[in-house]
This record gives sequence, C-alpha cells and structure tokens, in this order.
Amino acid sequence: MQIVDLHCDLLSYLHYEKGHQYDTAARCSIPQLMEGNVLLQTLAIFTYTADAQSSEAGIAQSEIFANLLAEEEDKVFSVTNLDDLEELEDEDRVGFIAAIENASGFCAEHETMEQGFENLETIIENTGKLLYISLTHHHKNRFGGGNYTHIGLTDDGRQVLDYLSGRKIAIDFSHTSDELAYDILTYITTQNLDLPVLASHSNFRAIHQNKRNLPTELAQELLNRGGIIGLNWIKSFLGRTKEKYFQHLAFGLSLAAETQICMGTDLFYFNQPEDKPNINFFEPYQTAADYPNFIEDLLAHQLLDERQLKNFTKNNALNFLEKLLR
Repeated sequence: MQIVDLHCDLLSYLHYEKGHQYDTAARCSIPQLMEGNVLLQTLAIFTYTADAQSSEAGIAQSEIFANLLAEEEDKVFSVTNLDDLEELEDEDRVGFIAAIENASGFCAEHETMEQGFENLETIIENTGKLLYISLTHHHKNRFGGGNYTHIGLTDDGRQVLDYLSGRKIAIDFSHTSDELAYDILTYITTQNLDLPVLASHSNFRAIHQNKRNLPTELAQELLNRGGIIGLNWIKSFLGRTKEKYFQHLAFGLSLAAETQICMGTDLFYFNQPEDKPNINFFEPYQTAADYPNFIEDLLAHQLLDERQLKNFTKNNALNFLEKLLR
C-alpha cells in the first residue's frame, strides 16, 4: 500500500542535530521512507520562534531540501507541478514536497515584514513549491497564538494571509490556538482571500482532550472549506493506547470526511533511550518503515473498504495537492 504523508521533521533533524538523511534515529530517513513504501512525503521546515536567527534556520533548511534532491536524485525527487504529480506512480523514487511549520522560519521576531517576505521567496525558490504554511507552533509569535495559548491573529499575521492569497499555498491549522484558528477563518471570509486550508498533522479533541487536537466545530469548518486533515501517530494526541488511533479515524469518517481525511504522521527525532519505552510513539508504529504494520492493523479493524483505504493513505492528499498545482 502506497503512502502519502503530510508531515515529517527530517529537515529540522538534519539542521539542528547535524544528522544524516540515512540515520534511523530520524524515524523518517530516506531508507525508512522507501521501506515503508512512501510515495510522497512532505518535509516541514521547522524553526524555534525564540531563536533570533529563526529565518536563517528556515532558509538553511530549504537549502538542505535542495541539497537532498541533488545528492539523492536516484532515490528522491521534488513534486512542484502537475507533470511531477503525474509521474509519481511511475517512479521508483520517493516524491518530496516542502512546507513551513511556524512562520518564524521566514520572518524572525525582529525582522521587518518586507525582509520576511524576501526570505519566504528565497525558501520557495530553493524548494520549488510549498504545500502549506502554519503561522505558529506551540507558543505565540508575531503572527498570533500557538496551540498552547489563547491568542488570536495579529496585524503581522493578517499581512501574511494577504500576501499568500492566490499563491496556492495552504494555511495549516495544526498549531493554531482556537482563537487564532477562528480569526484566520473570519479574515479569509471577510477579505475574500483565496487561501486553501488544512490541518496537516492533527487529531480530534472529541476523542482525546488535548489542545493540539481539533475541536469538532473547527474540523467541520475546515472540511466544509475543502480542506484535508492528516492524522498523526503521537501518543499524547491519540490517547492511552494505539487503538485510540482508530477511534480518531472513525470520528473523522463520522464527519463525512471520507475523501478529506489522510495521513500526517509527524515522525521526528528525539533522544530515546534504548532501554526505555518510546515516549512519543506506540510500539508497532515508530518509524516510516512501520507503515506496513500500520496498514495491517487498519485492515484488521475493518473501518475502511479497499477504496476508502486508498483514499485515506494516498488519494485524498494527492487530490488536494493537485488543486494547488493547477
């Protein structure tokens, strides 16, 4: 079964940890992606807001992305247009597309917005295409409040939304506060902006209470606007057992999201002692190489028929991306 995934943190591992793209510790290394039969992987550019050089880190990760394509051209290639998308099925390489997780990655707290937009254009030039941008991460920045705050949209955040309108880059809601999420939606509506929406790696608050999970009203609004929702594998966002994943999936299906729910696994590096239980991932699903285990469990739960399974693991995300590449 082929996989299209909306989020992993290989780029930040390579930048901050100075690791290698073949390191198993990354959990989403190139060999692991290939072993897991990943057709297309989104590589997020993640930076820390508190880092005064956050935009430098963002640009550096976009350069790492470009270097990966050059160094590993026999194993990966970039998907930046419809022709690339059509060639995916005929390739024996993994497709890569970039995204930005936290807008501090192109505009640091002390920089002018003009400089920030110049930085963003540099990142787009280096990567060829961005699938989405999230304004924040966990905490607040100049653009608004992250998921562990109650802060809404700022003037700088509005400038980013204005700038992106019509650019066919989606706005990601996976790390917004509830206040920021509704402010973004209101601003898109009142200003008649042309901005696709998605939640790249989020689960449902109705199943497990965590501020990183989507409240039902917000999830439904994203779906109503044609967005997609990628479910992640993170323990703290799923619940006490891996079986909770399938409850999140079933809840998504109950929202009539059969053609809009997909995979946003969120594989990332962290220091995991070998003699301790994994603190972030359940035993059967810890790396991209574990997708076959995951598919086996999906089939056992009989939540999805064959068509629905292909939609969830691949087609829904590809259909969304196709709209952005037209």
